[in-house]
Amino acid sequence: ALRLWAMRCTPPFPESEVQKVVRSIARRDAATRAHEVGKGLPRHQVIEGSQWAEELRVTPARQGVLVPVPGLIGLNGLVPGDLVVIAGRPGMGKSTWGCQLAVEACLRGHMPTWIVSTEMTRAQWGEWMAAIVAERSTASLPRPLPETILSWFRSAPIAVTDSGTMTIQELRTLANGRLGVKLIIVDHLTRLSGSRKENRVLEVGEIARGLKALAKDLNCTVVALCQLNRRVEGDDSRRPRLADLRESGEIEQEADAVILLWTPERDIHQVRLPMYLSFAKNRHGSLAHYGVTFDKLGRRFIAREQKL
Repeated sequence: ALRLWAMRCTPPFPESEVQKVVRSIARRDAATRAHEVGKGLPRHQVIEGSQWAEELRVTPARQGVLVPVPGLIGLNGLVPGDLVVIAGRPGMGKSTWGCQLAVEACLRGHMPTWIVSTEMTRAQWGEWMAAIVAERSTASLPRPLPETILSWFRSAPIAVTDSGTMTIQELRTLANGRLGVKLIIVDHLTRLSGSRKENRVLEVGEIARGLKALAKDLNCTVVALCQLNRRVEGDDSRRPRLADLRESGEIEQEADAVILLWTPERDIHQVRLPMYLSFAKNRHGSLAHYGVTFDKLGRRFIAREQKL
């Protein structure tokens, strides 16, 4: 059947491409069927003690997928069910860190990944990720991009949504159709909207709860990028704290880990900027500080000595 379908195209479709199309259609159909079946079923389960004990007996130690990105060693990798918040002021490299995570986890590690970007376009995400893959600056990338770079995207289980505005409900609906997704990167949290419009603090709290629920229900890791308040710029000697998260204390409450991106340097326009990834919250580990260098031209963070 695949060969017949391929031969109807001019020129004939490669069999590998036909198989990708069939798998994509099958995933969407399975998601639709599961949604229809789930409408008449209760969402919640009650687990009795004997069954609970058996689950605990066979549950392995907490361990996620190890990804070679600075800072993730403090989380034991990307653990399903976790909400991880990466926060910093504009220009501190939050989106760059997210691009580096997508490259290492998905393009190189083949972890099914979905990028939700309400700030940058998919072209910008693709360009930055291509620069990381090619190990060169975005300005020096060849145009059009060669097949050696494009093949990384074609063979990876990656998807992107770059709508300018999105509600947490819309994100949840789209996520239900992403069967098998293991990593969701949201850029960024405070640009999503919720239903509680009367108060922005309540609205952001609803968004944070929605992202945590998404991580648990889909058994995936959600990494959300977030802004810090401007007041951290008023004192060069002060490290940012959890209280500096913009618009809601509920972000720190819902997150399993909050990592703050910051620099003690006064000149933040350096091409290679010394920075720190500081764990302000880590529900399952220690509050470590990781020294990094932000290579702005190469669009990557490089680990250095762990001192503060």
